[in-house]
Amino acid sequence: MTQAANVARYLPLDSAVLEVDLDAVRANYVVLTGLLGSDVITAAVVKSDAYGLGLEPIARTLWDVGCTSFFVANLEEALRLRAVCPFARIAVFHDDYVRFKRIYRLEDILPVINTAEEMDFHFRTAAADPYLLNVDTGFSRLGLSPSEVADFCRKDGFPSIRHGS
Repeated sequence: MTQAANVARYLPLDSAVLEVDLDAVRANYVVLTGLLGSDVITAAVVKSDAYGLGLEPIARTLWDVGCTSFFVANLEEALRLRAVCPFARIAVFHDDYVRFKRIYRLEDILPVINTAEEMDFHFRTAAADPYLLNVDTGFSRLGLSPSEVADFCRKDGFPSIRHGS
């Protein structure tokens, strides 16, 4: 009987115990990356405290089997992850990139650009810095609309894209 099962015997019937199998997390990542091949970068989404499973143990487990790229929800999670995986490539889905650009740069954290304002800010202040672009594909969540992306392309907003070729 597992430790969690032993403890569960003493809890009220409406209590739940969740046991996270880190060996299964490890095995799933190994199988997935084996299917995709070595030329595909596979990133783990560990936002919201790894969906409540614990950011640090999940990230450490994935790091130990070769995962080097992660997505988190906000800058606070990025800094927690940086403490566990100091050389990981970390991208932040949503936070105050405009306000905390300096921390992003110092900690080598990738901003995920979600708004036209963030995009404009990035190209005015940090155009050479890497970033990821979030395009809203219909979920009506965070992200630039396809028309906002098209506007940036027309204005030569993306320096590395050649127009009309």
